[in-house]
Amino acid sequence: EAKDLQDAFVRAHGTIEALNKEALVGEVKRIHRTTDDGRAKWEHWCQLLRSGNRDPIHHSAESLRNFAQVYKQNGGYEEEVERMCHDNRILRLRGVPFNAAVSDVLEFLADYNVQVQDVTFMMKDDGVKASG
Repeated sequence: EAKDLQDAFVRAHGTIEALNKEALVGEVKRIHRTTDDGRAKWEHWCQLLRSGNRDPIHHSAESLRNFAQVYKQNGGYEEEVERMCHDNRILRLRGVPFNAAVSDVLEFLADYNVQVQDVTFMMKDDGVKASG
């Protein structure tokens, strides 16, 4: 019965993870709008992450959650980004054909032990794969 209730909830509202991310996006946007230094601190956070995007919707729930926590604690942005990114590696590929699939990226990077879960394509707000 609990599983049925959970399934009904997911059908009506989306996944718990999606709802959590939506709430975090809302929190970051609220910080932007209601505090004097919120926007500047978010932009600094994005610059430290070298994400290339300041729109909260394009950040992971972990990044949003960590920003909100550090903001509430009034600092420590550099240390938190260092902690988050310490063991992570990011490689941005430019000029990837628009019709390229994850399998194409895996084949191209076969010598580097890249796994399916390691590949992410940037998407526009309308869900279409970003070019380049």
